[in-house]
Amino acid sequence: MDSLASYGSFAELEPEHMEEVAWGLRRSNAYFLTVVGESQQAKLPQNFKEETVEKGLVVSWCPQLEVLAHRAIGCFLTNGGWNSTLEALSLGVPMVVAPGIVRREVLEDCIGKVMGSVDEGGSSDKCIDEFVAKLAVCSKMIYGYKTFNTKELDDSKEESKSSRVCEDLKEYGEGKENPQSPLHSPPISKPRPHKPMLQFSKRLVHNGAKVTLAATRFISKSLVGDSGPITIETISDGYDEGGSAQAESDGAYLERFQVVGSETLGSLIEKLKSSGCPVDCVVYDAFLPWALDGMLKLPLSEPEVVVPGLFPLQACDLPSFVYLYGSYPAFFDMVVNQFSNIEKVDWVFCNTFYKLEEKVVIEFPGGGLDGEDLSAQDNRPNPSSAYLDKRLGDDKDYGLNMLKPVTGACMEWLDSKPNGSVVYASYGSFAVLEPEQMEEVAWGLRRSNAYFLMVVRESEQAKLPQNFKEETAEKGLVVSWCPQLEALSLGVPMVVAPLWTDQPTNAKFVEDVWGIGLRARADHKGIVRREVLEDCIGKVMGSDGLKEIKNNAMKWKNLAREAVDEGGSSDKCIDEFVAKLAVW
Repeated sequence: MDSLASYGSFAELEPEHMEEVAWGLRRSNAYFLTVVGESQQAKLPQNFKEETVEKGLVVSWCPQLEVLAHRAIGCFLTNGGWNSTLEALSLGVPMVVAPGIVRREVLEDCIGKVMGSVDEGGSSDKCIDEFVAKLAVCSKMIYGYKTFNTKELDDSKEESKSSRVCEDLKEYGEGKENPQSPLHSPPISKPRPHKPMLQFSKRLVHNGAKVTLAATRFISKSLVGDSGPITIETISDGYDEGGSAQAESDGAYLERFQVVGSETLGSLIEKLKSSGCPVDCVVYDAFLPWALDGMLKLPLSEPEVVVPGLFPLQACDLPSFVYLYGSYPAFFDMVVNQFSNIEKVDWVFCNTFYKLEEKVVIEFPGGGLDGEDLSAQDNRPNPSSAYLDKRLGDDKDYGLNMLKPVTGACMEWLDSKPNGSVVYASYGSFAVLEPEQMEEVAWGLRRSNAYFLMVVRESEQAKLPQNFKEETAEKGLVVSWCPQLEALSLGVPMVVAPLWTDQPTNAKFVEDVWGIGLRARADHKGIVRREVLEDCIGKVMGSDGLKEIKNNAMKWKNLAREAVDEGGSSDKCIDEFVAKLAVW
């Protein structure tokens, strides 16, 4: 049996260390194959190669995986790099690990003692299957994974061995090649071995994905060999002639790489898009987080966006400060900044309940709601207990209001109307409607011929059509504020006319996900017209009504109640939270 001795692509041994390794191998009296780069061979003991020619072979490089798999290898002497360790472990080769200077006697002893995995359906195979399956379902999904090119390049040049490349995944949907392509990510200052990424890519290709490789312009010049079924693209690290060696320091290289790399990566995305092969999936090295920032650009250039746990969203379904980028810069910053230190918190409380967000929770294991995946996250439906589980005896309303509600008049007026006959119209505490939109809402309610209770804050009532309150007194009541409770948790069908922030996304869910209402669409000026409101109200309130909407509304009401009732998902999460506080 032979032993293989290799200290990898990048390690530079001190002369003393090299000498101890050489003599350790010689004293072991075993056959040995030792890899010593050309630049390191001067450190070998004088005449070492000639004197050990009967037992050993010294080479500047070898195909390590192929060598480790050879029947003659019985021991691997290594410095313990993770890639080499994993290769030896996967091939069942015993190891002697010497991460530092080790004396010849110790090496001789260890070698003497030592010398005297991926199947179908395995865990790694399943992971790759799942990843490729996701690509097959979602043609414009943006992810943050990492991989390398599909076909291993020739290792004969040092630059090739050390290159840190990135690549794309091109999905296949429903058995046909989709002409859209995922993305890539570039090298880093001190490159890590690329073989695990190469192997990962090969398996992706085997499982139905297509992989494209991108490298920095400097690295691409040194790549040799056949790239097989992949396309090689380039980006810049700002040092196209010399790579990291051209920079004044590692820090300067990484800083410039982020700036120039982001710009050229964006240009590459546009190039692929204009060539009829737009990017669908980002696969980037974890050491280059800015690569993802380069993908998520605003304003949006694509008409459709897909994120894990959701179905495709049109641009107009996104929050207003994303869809109309720049419309509310302060609110945009506030929303984005809420995630700036989220990794430091112990719990995240969400105003929702598990069944309402179940697909999102499943898509992001470990970041779940209601403690379904993490006790560190919690949620609850919003309305008071009196309208749900009735377990909090004195909780009959919110108690505190930002505006003074006209409770008595509202309740008295509602009590005089038949069940399910009233349209409740409110645009909330903060929204300021344009005069034109206020007029359209008012006339839409009037034209619906339904009873209506309309909330218009004192500061907004001047925008109502002249004499509107008087002329609609038989059918409607206009108040400055009322004790509102939330529709979904109370089983009330909705007509949604979104204005800004998260409302467009909520409207999409109301209509297409939860199925509890209709979205009133705005025209080219962003105004929802009276005819549209009249039609939507008529469909929801009509004698036949939309039975599916009403049934769904009651379904969500029941699920909301179950969540906060004893043993429900939100109830259990609150129990866990309080229990942890008690331990602290």
